[in-house]
Amino acid sequence: MYRWLDHTSERELWIEDESPKDILGEAAIALGDLLREHPGGEPVTHPVSLSATDLPTLLVEWLEELVYLAENDGFVPERVIEM
Repeated sequence: MYRWLDHTSERELWIEDESPKDILGEAAIALGDLLREHPGGEPVTHPVSLSATDLPTLLVEWLEELVYLAENDGFVPERVIEM
């Protein structure tokens, strides 16, 4: 489960879920929902492969990659197929 909170001049994302895999999946869905509020490109599919030493770092890398793909390729995440 995720929710967006307004925080000063930015938005803050809160995610609660059972496993690291589910947290990353919810993060992708949350970002996709946010991007669909501000459409800018055609939906595409894109494989993403990342690694990190810990879960917080992996979450940051994951979201950074999804934002990069959204800005450069019009990628809007709707779901995670496999992890």
